[in-house]
Amino acid sequence: MLRLLFILTLFYSCVPAQKESLTTGAATNPNAPSAWNKAGFPKQIYLSREFSDNEAAELTKAVVSWNTHGGFTFSSVSSTKVNDRSSVNNLNSLFDGEFGIYKAVNWHPNLPSTALAVTQIFGVRQNVGTASESIEIVEGDILINWTFPYAPTNPYGYDLFTVTLHEMGHFLGLGHITNYALQSVMYPSIGYSTFYLRPGSEDIRNIRSKYSIGVQALGARAPASSTVTAPITKEQAQNSPDTVKIILELHSDGTCKHYLNDQYLHQHHVEL
Repeated sequence: MLRLLFILTLFYSCVPAQKESLTTGAATNPNAPSAWNKAGFPKQIYLSREFSDNEAAELTKAVVSWNTHGGFTFSSVSSTKVNDRSSVNNLNSLFDGEFGIYKAVNWHPNLPSTALAVTQIFGVRQNVGTASESIEIVEGDILINWTFPYAPTNPYGYDLFTVTLHEMGHFLGLGHITNYALQSVMYPSIGYSTFYLRPGSEDIRNIRSKYSIGVQALGARAPASSTVTAPITKEQAQNSPDTVKIILELHSDGTCKHYLNDQYLHQHHVEL
């Protein structure tokens, strides 16, 4: 029985005009990293059939971009389309072993209306209570809030490739970058005029460090992982007392509040 759920979500309660929130990656301990077991890559991503061919092409390019510039095949996109799951009554039911990017034409009532997208991740705490505590990610899904306009469908909308590139960073376990002097696609907010072409140099450094990928020429592939520990399965996570739920709320004044199992933990300020 799933006792606790690990959901990484950023809520933007009120944001500046033409600037909407994206989602975050974090762990139970704010300093604890979250990552997939490298032995379980590549992850197969399914797109909901509600996306047009042009939209699906943008999503696919965003997924593959992390492979190309990260120097490792993290994910692939399945040619099989799936039904949209973004309007399910209980978002926890997305813990189904299927990693999806969903087109939420009707945004879920339990999610903040000002969020452009939400990345929902389930994981299990490792080395609990120690300095090396971490989260092994077991499940991840991305919900795109289609109540907002998106390019290329709407040339005046938010760039779908840019938003998906950001959300895939969270899917892979990256958090937000709040130092705007760094080259990154992981800033906590985005405007209509924001267009990313690929992960930034800071993102590449972080993703390679997280998964122990050697410094290589861009586009090169790292050798197969030597990890021998098998990834935690969905069933194991659903029955683990160390599966956890985290919610982060980013407010208009730049305050990010952290909650664990609906209990307030702390807050910190980030630059908007």
